[in-house]
This record gives sequence, C-alpha cells and structure tokens, in this order.
Amino acid sequence: MLLIFILKEVEILKKFLRWPTWLILATLVLAALVPTLPFLHAAQSKAAHAAHPGTPPTLSLSQRIAYLGDTITVTGQGFAANESMQVTVDGSKGNYFTLGSIPCDDNGMCTGTVRLSTPCFVGGGHTITGTGSISQLSASAPLTIRATLYVYSAFNLPHGGPGSHIWVEGDGFGRNEEMQVYWGPHKGLSEGLALTDYCGNLEFQFDAPTNATPGKYPVALVRAHTVLMKIFTILPPKITSTPGIHSGQSVQIQLSGFLASEYVTVSWNANGGQQLARIGVGDGEGSTTITPPPAPGGDYTLTAVGETSGFQATTDLKIGPGILLTPNPSNPGSTITVSGGGYTPGETVDVYFQTKQHGIVTATVDESGNFTVPLTIPTTYTPGANHYVYAVSTSGTDQARALFNFTTPSLDIYAYGGSYYNKQVTLYCEGFAANEKVDIFWNYQQPGRLKVGSATAASDGSFYIYFNIPSDPNLPSVAVAAIGTVSKVKAINYTNEIGAIIIDPETGPAGTKVHVKGGGFGGVETVTVSFNGTNMVTATSDASGAFKATFAVPKDLKIGRYQVQATGSSSGVSLSTIFMIPPSMSITPTTGPSGTVITVTGKRYSHSNSVDILWNDPNYGGYTYLGSANTSPKGTFTTTVTAPSGIISGLTYDVIVIDGPTRASAQAPFIAQ
Repeated sequence: MLLIFILKEVEILKKFLRWPTWLILATLVLAALVPTLPFLHAAQSKAAHAAHPGTPPTLSLSQRIAYLGDTITVTGQGFAANESMQVTVDGSKGNYFTLGSIPCDDNGMCTGTVRLSTPCFVGGGHTITGTGSISQLSASAPLTIRATLYVYSAFNLPHGGPGSHIWVEGDGFGRNEEMQVYWGPHKGLSEGLALTDYCGNLEFQFDAPTNATPGKYPVALVRAHTVLMKIFTILPPKITSTPGIHSGQSVQIQLSGFLASEYVTVSWNANGGQQLARIGVGDGEGSTTITPPPAPGGDYTLTAVGETSGFQATTDLKIGPGILLTPNPSNPGSTITVSGGGYTPGETVDVYFQTKQHGIVTATVDESGNFTVPLTIPTTYTPGANHYVYAVSTSGTDQARALFNFTTPSLDIYAYGGSYYNKQVTLYCEGFAANEKVDIFWNYQQPGRLKVGSATAASDGSFYIYFNIPSDPNLPSVAVAAIGTVSKVKAINYTNEIGAIIIDPETGPAGTKVHVKGGGFGGVETVTVSFNGTNMVTATSDASGAFKATFAVPKDLKIGRYQVQATGSSSGVSLSTIFMIPPSMSITPTTGPSGTVITVTGKRYSHSNSVDILWNDPNYGGYTYLGSANTSPKGTFTTTVTAPSGIISGLTYDVIVIDGPTRASAQAPFIAQ
C-alpha cells in the first residue's frame, strides 16, 4: 500500500512540474489559503502519522513466549496521532484473527493489552501485527505459543482412586500432531497415542490402573522433541464425616481413594453394630448425608469397606460436640474451614489453632447446634509435633478439638533420559507456605553445596522449577533440597547424577575450533581431551569437577563421525561425545509451495555409495523420507525430490542428505510459499 502511494505521488509530482510557472504559483497560493481541500487534507493527515515522519512504525510485546489464554501488553510506535491500532494474529492457512483494538496518543504511541484467544491457534511461531485505523501503517512482532497440558478426573479434580477415568486435554500443540501418553514417568505404562486436531487441541482419555497404590503419578505426554507432564494423585482409602453431632442430627459422609465404580458400605459400632449407608463411588469418590439411629452420647467409629476392592477406612463420630477441618492436611499459612456440630444452640464458641496466642475466631452456634468459620493456619510450625484446632464454648460447657496435619513437604525430581550434567531437570515441590520464596540447593549437606535457584510457591504451597544440572564430583548420589525462606519447611530427595561433556559446535569442517566443557570429573584434577584417539589438550577441573578446554580439529580429515573423549587423571572418569565433519549439499529452488520439484546437489560424500534424503519439519517435529541417490566415484551426486504436501506458507523446513557409510549429514533450508 505504501509503495503504491509513493509511486502515485511521484507521478503527480512529474505532472505538476510540467505545468506553466504561473499555474504552479497559483496552485501553491490556493493550497495556502484553502488547507481544507480534500486532496491536500488527506496528504496532511498521512504526513502527521508520527512524531518522527518517515520512520517506519515498530511493534513490541511484553513477552515473546506465551500460552493460550495469556494476556500480553502490545506497544506500537510511529503510528498516526490519536488513531487506533488494530491488533491481529496469523491463524491457519493465511487466516488472520483480531485480538483487539488499542488507542494511540498524540505522539502516535499505542499501548494496551490483548488476550491470546482465537478460534484456531496452533502452537509454534506466530506473528502479531498492529495496523493503524487511519494511516494503514503496520508493524509486526514474533510470538511463540507453547503447549499446555491438563490432566483430571471427574469434577476436574487432579486426583481419584485406583481405576479412575482420566481426561488428558491440552491446547497450543501442532496441527495433527501424534503423541504417546504414559502413566507414570516418561516411558512408563503406555496408554496409547493421542492426536491433536486441526487447531492444535488435544483430547484423550484412559483409566488409571486398578492396582495403583496411593501416591503421586506423572502423566507424561511425549512429543517429538519434548515431554509435558502433569501430576495425578491416587488417594488412599479415606472416610470423613461430621465429627460431632447431637443424637438425631444428620451426618455428612465423604469417601475418597476407593476403587472406581465400586460400592462402599458404611457402618458404625453403636447399638451393637449397624449398617448406615451404601454409597457408589464414580472415580473412587462419593458422598451422602445420613441420620444415624438414636444412640447414647459418646465416641463411635464409622467404618467404610469397598465391596469389590476390600479397601477399608475408618473415622470417628462423636455424639456430642465435635469439629471438622477442611482441607486437612493443608499447607502452612493456608486458610481452612472449621465446621462444628453437637453444640448448644445460640452459644458462642472460640475457635483457635493450638493456643489462643495464635488468634481467636468467634462463632455463634445456630439452632441445629452447628457453626462454620474460616481459620488461618500459622506459617511456621514444629515438624513431627501434633497440632490441634480447638472449639470451646465461652461458657465452657461444650468443647472439642481436632488433629490438624500439615501437608508433608515433598520434592520430586524429573530428569527425562537421566540426570546428566548440564541437562534440564524439573522439580515438583509441595507442602510449603502459600506464595513464599523457596530456595533450591544441589548437593545439599555435602561438600560443594550449590544454590541452583529459587521459586515462589503457589497458593496451595506447590511449585515447579526448572534448571540445568550443575557439575558435582560426588557422583553418583546427589541430595537436592528445597527450603522455605519463611516457613523454614524443608524437603529433600536424591538423584543419581551422570557426568557428561558438551562440545560447541558439534559439527563443522576439518580445522574447526571446538570448545569443550564437562562435569562430573574429580575436583581439581587434570583432564585430557582427545579427538579420534589422539590427545589434543589438557585442562584442570575446578572444585565442582567441571572444566573447559578448546582444540582445533585436524585439517586432513574426511567427512565422518569422530569421537571426542575427556579423561580425568585421578578420578578415572572418562566421557565421550561425537563431532561430525559434514559433507556439502545445496538445493534449488530454495522457496516454493507443496509439490515443488527441488534439485539436490551434493559433494564430499562417500565415493560410489548411496545417500538418504529426508524432509524435516523443525516447527512441529517429524521427518519424511524423500528418496535416495547414488554418489559418483568422486563423492558427488545430483537428483530431484518433491516438497511434501501440507507445508505452511512462511515457515522454514530442511532438506537433509545423510551419507550411507558414515551417517554424516548436511542440510539446506527451504521456505514454503
């Protein structure tokens, strides 16, 4: 649009300069006297588009990586004064979706927020564009959408009993992407293949194993290059009820952790033993309200037994005053609900945690003898001690207490493929105070302890944190600790760290300078680096067992895969990786739509042999076999392949040629149109 406008203006100027002098002067005078003439006014509004005329507009985003549903801030500069900027995002097959409109100020600056929500939004790279409503000027910025995974059972709960029906859903994935679903860690129990739809949305269902024991289980979704994981908890068999009632009052019974779809019989030991209810549990959970038969005041036991599983759980029922704490257990600093029953109607009750010094919440008992109040739990506590919540009437006639359990601090370590040096590891922790800062330590309470990061716990006291594994000379077992800075809550777990060496670059021609770093060697020892069996350089590791070194690949080598090895002089640790000297290849054309015939030319491949040609989609992962070719006695070849169907305009793909004998490879980019 801007180029067409400029060309039109040039043509007008050429005609203008061919007019007689008196006509030019008259026109200029007329323009000065009548600034509201339509064509001059239009030109004037175009020229006033920004504080710096002639400067192309720019667009910036508050974040370059986001998830569907996120709200981001969009800032445009260089637009027309007081116009509005329309914000759009590219969709599927060239479609654009509008995210919102942002007003601009007197200087042509436009700042506002938009929500990333469209009818069809696949994961990967996208372009956010801002367009002026009057000037039609536009600017763009890149945005990457990451995938989000949701795992839940009935009522959107992340927990249930053995055999629970589990829904796996997600968005922000690739179009028609196929992924493997596992119960347990990566490569655990395979539940089948999940396939996303055209818009990158995922829906998959399976049943948890009926023999699953209580605990936390990752549900892993394995993509081509990444693994997404959510925790699903198998609950232990449990029955909770209104803990205290007067005779004749109703009792709320809640069951969890039983076998999915079974019936559970609930009985009590009053009046010589009586069955009170038979409750069906969908995903191992169920509830009902009953009124027990009249019974003398005192303490009784409710027993729940699974008719299929034989699972059994008990709880106490007091005929007289009693209180129920929900949730229990809970994390430090959380707010729980205290429900009381069996009190005298109309009386006042003081509710407090452990001692009155922690604060008192006052409740008034209703006509049924019940009350409900919120109570905030202290942020700090003594681990291992018993903690109680008390509810005492101000008259002292009725009183009850209930044992409160703090969520047990825990730390789970997920390092898919092994805990290798410099590899990303995921920690999942819970049992901390809401919104508190938690410090993470590697090699905790051992020589060389290292703080590797900090995280902020969510309102439920849990959090995830990701970091790269540091070097540690005390292999294989490493202690990892999470310590709350406010609650002082501590969780410790262990992992077996594996040493590794990393080279940069991993491929290049003969003579390439290679940078090597490694971890897991002995502290302060000599490390010898060799290439293809020849010693190249030595380095001294630091106290953590990490080292760095640089060497040059010999200049007389042919293509192929060569071993780079590092060996510690005193520890005996020896680690290796592969450096590849690649062949050379090119393609023509380098752009085009699906079905384009591409000529592939290669040289420096193995003489009189074969090569394999692949198509790689780095945007969503996946390889397609395009064909093969035979090389000449000089290691050269020329052949043609066809660009696959379904490629997306504007995205970059790779044509890869792999040498048969050495498996050395080279690649060239192809941009889809």
